[in-house]
Amino acid sequence: CIGRSQSVMQTGLPSVDVARCFMFGLVNTMMQALSEIEDLRNEDFLSRSNTIETLLNCRDLGSLKLKMDSLLVEICEHISQTKEKSGNSVFKNKIISYVQKNYDDSNLNISGIANALDVNPIYLSKFFKEQTGETLLDYINHTRLNKAKELIEKTNRTINEIAVKVGYYNSNAFIRTFKKYEGITPGKFREAFYNAT
Repeated sequence: CIGRSQSVMQTGLPSVDVARCFMFGLVNTMMQALSEIEDLRNEDFLSRSNTIETLLNCRDLGSLKLKMDSLLVEICEHISQTKEKSGNSVFKNKIISYVQKNYDDSNLNISGIANALDVNPIYLSKFFKEQTGETLLDYINHTRLNKAKELIEKTNRTINEIAVKVGYYNSNAFIRTFKKYEGITPGKFREAFYNAT
């Protein structure tokens, strides 16, 4: 690359070979910047975009410029998508963590979670469904019921005590929800568990 710098000085424009050297340097710098983004596999990105091979095949400055323009657009889109996925994962985990910490609160609902996380309830519901494939209300109920099943299996607490412990107002609401999701009542679940052991 250094040896070819004379042609730049003579013509005012770099030769294709010199420009290609500059482009490889630029690509290397971009890849180093990309490596600082979490969970980004630069080798996969380079392989998919055929960057090196395409640059080697460029025969004139115009095609080199077009390829670099295209590569810059690809990289920007890639960074944007990576950041979006990362941000979505962080927010999804915040929702899950909030439910895990507050499932035993009988007042726990979508509006309350949205208020605590400072977002719109409709957005919260849609976001959670898109990210997990499960509605937020279903997730709350599944979390409560999983805790309830642990208590049924490991303690002698009454069904009413367990219902209140996992966030239901009373045993009727708990029994109705348990049967809806598990197919049997909590009493039958306890009976089946003890018969199995």
